[in-house]
Amino acid sequence: MKGPGKFGLAMIASALVATGVGAQPTNTAPAMPKLSDLNPGEGWAEHGVIAPEGGQARAWSDPADGCHLALFALPAGENVGLAPMRASLKLALGAAKLATREDEDGILRITGAAVDGLVGLHLESKPNRSAQLLACYWNDREPARCEAICLRTLDAYNKDSK
Repeated sequence: MKGPGKFGLAMIASALVATGVGAQPTNTAPAMPKLSDLNPGEGWAEHGVIAPEGGQARAWSDPADGCHLALFALPAGENVGLAPMRASLKLALGAAKLATREDEDGILRITGAAVDGLVGLHLESKPNRSAQLLACYWNDREPARCEAICLRTLDAYNKDSK
């Protein structure tokens, strides 16, 4: 059985920090949405996660199905671009032995020994400019159900961020 849990969260958070986004000079903390804004469905519970330095993080899981959702946000200066962030994220995930494939809608599919999932990345400009990474991943308990929930959640998240 795959067990992404905290190990998967740590790899994904490390990958976001490796993009260098948090190194951008800003004086404001990034904004974070509530779980109800993401709407993954019934049965999800929030749990603790360590935020990257200078940023914020929230994580939820559906333990019955083995689904996990994590949102990381770091301040982003005006000169931060989405394409370089995505390229850096792919390199960092690759260094963590995670394979990535980008869908036509910009969602990264990640696979590896400890995690299978999807990652969405975008820049948020309101109320404070921030780079946000939403990772949704699962173990082998209910992979098809989790993937469907992850796709729906990431799709809604990406539409709301445009």
